[in-house]
Amino acid sequence: MGFGLMVVGALLTGVGLFAPLPSIVEKGLAVGLGLALLVIGAILTIVTNLYRKTTADQAFVRTGSGGSRVVMDGGALVIP
Repeated sequence: MGFGLMVVGALLTGVGLFAPLPSIVEKGLAVGLGLALLVIGAILTIVTNLYRKTTADQAFVRTGSGGSRVVMDGGALVIP
């Protein structure tokens, strides 16, 4: 889903920059919407790739800036 939003955002940005749209407002709207979708897609892609979920019989310890945390039968964002 996130990657698809990034592709749509890139296409809209390209349309806004290079297509002969009739007015500056339409070009600005296409570029702005394209960039917004690109950023939202990138954030979704990053979050979905960094989320790790454990099964019922496993656990992991997440360490970092928030201290140590044992994750059992749940999930957490894991930044390598």
